[in-house]
Amino acid sequence: MLTSILSLGALGAAFGGLLAYAGKKFAVEVDPLVEAIQFVLPGANCGACGRPGCAALAEAIAKGEAPANACPVGGTAVAQKISELLGTQVAPDAEMKVARVMCSGGCSQRADYQGIPTCRAANIVGGGVESCAYGCLGYGDCVRVCPFDAIRMSSEGIPVVDENKCQNCGLCSKECPKQLFLTIPKAAAVHVNCSSQDKGVAVRNTNCNTGCIGCGVCEKTCPFGAIKLIKDFEDEAWLKANPRKLRNIPVIDYSKCRNCGLCVSKCPTHALIIEEHKKRAKPIIGEGCIGCTICAKNCPVGAVIGELKQIHRIDPDKCIACGLCVDKCPKKIISF
Repeated sequence: MLTSILSLGALGAAFGGLLAYAGKKFAVEVDPLVEAIQFVLPGANCGACGRPGCAALAEAIAKGEAPANACPVGGTAVAQKISELLGTQVAPDAEMKVARVMCSGGCSQRADYQGIPTCRAANIVGGGVESCAYGCLGYGDCVRVCPFDAIRMSSEGIPVVDENKCQNCGLCSKECPKQLFLTIPKAAAVHVNCSSQDKGVAVRNTNCNTGCIGCGVCEKTCPFGAIKLIKDFEDEAWLKANPRKLRNIPVIDYSKCRNCGLCVSKCPTHALIIEEHKKRAKPIIGEGCIGCTICAKNCPVGAVIGELKQIHRIDPDKCIACGLCVDKCPKKIISF
């Protein structure tokens, strides 16, 4: 009995010593900078940066193969910490972006699908059963792939993104076979709520009451040139704002959009929507108004009231906070 115990103890000590020697002999040296950067990264391993995971990104940043702000999930805060570790200038503030679904649902069905209940499987079978070939299939692949629990399915079977949870990792966009997800600024209030690239008559035939019919009223209405109806694939300047190259669908240039919602009010099919809580405060006219009427002439909704050489005021019930009066006032007395 004692001999067996001593033998096992000796073998254990021998193997332990051998493993310790091998650990030192074949140890892979880890750059302390890589470890420090990896500690700062969110650790989601979502792949939004284009690399297999946070460890791979940390190594790339340490080698100078990726910028300090390469992690879209971490945002500005993580980029700042990584810049401090690298001893470089702090990365400039990046505009927070989130995913947005370009579909409101409501189309009729042209068949009954009995296959595997996933969007990818349904899309393989004739592009799905919806009468609109571009609409959401409703099986929630995007919900299952989101690592942040930021997407849920509505009662109408359309994905709804929780902007407070969304980290802009892009996995939902990659997973969706219909490419319904766009990445837009979180502060944006106006959205195109349709992805159909069919012409008006075809959209009407799908029994979709909120589908874009490509009338172009939104483009003609916008006073800032922030929305354009893409009729072909040749307008490169506008297509940069939307790499999916949509056709017969308006594309919003959010660097110009002021969230006024004028295009929304004019859209005949309500294919454009606005989140009211994101609209900025309405302007007021301060002291010093000379009644020049320039603000009134430039207001697209007639919200400025006042006669020539009289003090003007803004009707808050009509005002859409577009800011044209602020821009045009020669006395610069109108402010938000």
